[in-house]
Amino acid sequence: MKILICSIMPQGAYSGGRYHAWMMAQAFAALGHQVTFWTNNTPIFIDDFEDFDFGDRFALRLTRDFSDTPDGPWDFVWIIPHKHPPVKVFRRALDISVANKAKLGMLSFETPNWIAKTAEHGTNQKPWDAWKAIGPHLDVVLASTLEGETHAEEYFADTGARFHHINPPINDLAAAEAKALAVKSDDRRSVICITRFGGAFGYKGGMELLDHAGPALSGCRLTFIVGTATMDESIASAYHAWGEEHDVEVHFQHRVTDVEKFKLLYEADLMLFLSRFEGFGYPPVEALYCGVPCVVYDLPVLREVSGDKLIYASMDEPEELAPIISDVLDNLPARQSEIRQHDYSSLGFDAYVRLIDDLLGREAEYAPKANVTSEDELQATCKTLVAIDQATAKPVGRSGTPSLKHRIKQNFVRLLAGTFRRVPVLRKLFGQAILSHHNLSLLLEDRAMATLMFENRKALTLAIRRNPGFLKHLMLSPQAQELLPEVLASLREKEAVSVSQIAEEFQETKNS
Repeated sequence: MKILICSIMPQGAYSGGRYHAWMMAQAFAALGHQVTFWTNNTPIFIDDFEDFDFGDRFALRLTRDFSDTPDGPWDFVWIIPHKHPPVKVFRRALDISVANKAKLGMLSFETPNWIAKTAEHGTNQKPWDAWKAIGPHLDVVLASTLEGETHAEEYFADTGARFHHINPPINDLAAAEAKALAVKSDDRRSVICITRFGGAFGYKGGMELLDHAGPALSGCRLTFIVGTATMDESIASAYHAWGEEHDVEVHFQHRVTDVEKFKLLYEADLMLFLSRFEGFGYPPVEALYCGVPCVVYDLPVLREVSGDKLIYASMDEPEELAPIISDVLDNLPARQSEIRQHDYSSLGFDAYVRLIDDLLGREAEYAPKANVTSEDELQATCKTLVAIDQATAKPVGRSGTPSLKHRIKQNFVRLLAGTFRRVPVLRKLFGQAILSHHNLSLLLEDRAMATLMFENRKALTLAIRRNPGFLKHLMLSPQAQELLPEVLASLREKEAVSVSQIAEEFQETKNS
């Protein structure tokens, strides 16, 4: 069988979803299929798979904008979805599947309805519009977990797709190499935290330890493994100052290889994974494989995947973190013994390949939807996908200034904001909506919206407490700069946030 996997790839940054897709592609090749991974950038993790050598059965094909067409014929086309436009890859995958009468599948990490129910960053559904458009053409939706499959069935209801779930595997070949290299240190206990920082990744919990875990980690070495190449210097400075205060040796490791990551895990005594939403959650599984106790927030999907092997804390009571961490470190031999008594071979690549083989066997009896897709249906969906891309481009007139249509829309939003300000309940709801908007910096260009946000003090305080770097984001807006001092004075009176931290970040950002 010839299989085409279509995916955008972030340049120079790690993506757990793309990593999962690459694993799936390797599994197809391991089963003897001809696989082409069609993407716009070389994956940052490609060298982690140098031991996965399937010869000419696997090929990476790079494209500038998915305008070219990989040579077929194709039997199965897979979309690796992403949230934000451009969504041309969706349209091209559909074109190719119909032209080749091939099945069309989607690897689903987490669907928008699931995120909207459980995570703050999922309140705006528009970035996922392409998923809805492509839904009726999907033959198969493969989720990472049973919970993910359940939400996918709800989201893609009435599309006629078939739903499955398979947990993604870990790179056990890299783990085996790392285990031979690991050397534990006796000077400090080693704690690993895999996370991301910044406004878009606030739900990953990167800032949680500042407020809740200082004394519990005293005397430890805390290493953050960060999936991005860089991070806000103010966050690193805040953690180093915190570390000095609590006798915690703080380190940051960016974009480590799989071998480097597993080596750190084998050398660690404890992992902290404080994400508030996950579609699967690789780090806790990798920690268990390495025999490392892992403290996580109590997410249903983590319980599904790892059961009682993890150590759970309540997201609603983050003050529980310190005593839980202290208890684990005080009883480390017993905790490690509990974890290491289990067999984790089912987490590896070979077990995953068997599950993928079973999936393809079950799917073999079904004919592709592409056999009965009409030209009108294809063109209607492609037109919708093109419109989604066009809607994200800021319209400009010939002079380069915003078009008349854009200015009318902007004035209407301002009028709407002014109306909402006069009604207390609507004012509160509108302010919360602004704070959760996926493109906050654009909204803050307008004084009326900035004012509404600052009037909603409770939501603003929560945003600042969860991510102090949020202040720097606010300072990018001239309107916010004008209003921020008054708000900070109010927060200072209520002792809602660290005064010194706010003052330092405020002044540093203002100067820069």
